[in-house]
Amino acid sequence: MSNSIIVNYLLIIQDDKENIRKVIKIKEISFDKFTLSETNEWLWIFEDTQEFCPFELWEFMNQLKVNDGLIFNHIIYKVIEVFKMSTLRYS
Repeated sequence: MSNSIIVNYLLIIQDDKENIRKVIKIKEISFDKFTLSETNEWLWIFEDTQEFCPFELWEFMNQLKVNDGLIFNHIIYKVIEVFKMSTLRYS
């Protein structure tokens, strides 16, 4: 089985202490060469830790714009930049 990842969006968020985090939306694609089947799914992860963002925020994050607010782990973040990225592939 081989995997590749396509990066789609990058959100840069900032808390009230001016700490910045980057959140990326990726499409993970897996191909099984024995069954010739491909599966894929979209995921939101923190770029620095590679941890998943809270699943319940994913739909909301798809709609975020600059200056919107985002709350998780009892911390309020402000969206300071949104980038639609050109396709980057990782294997």
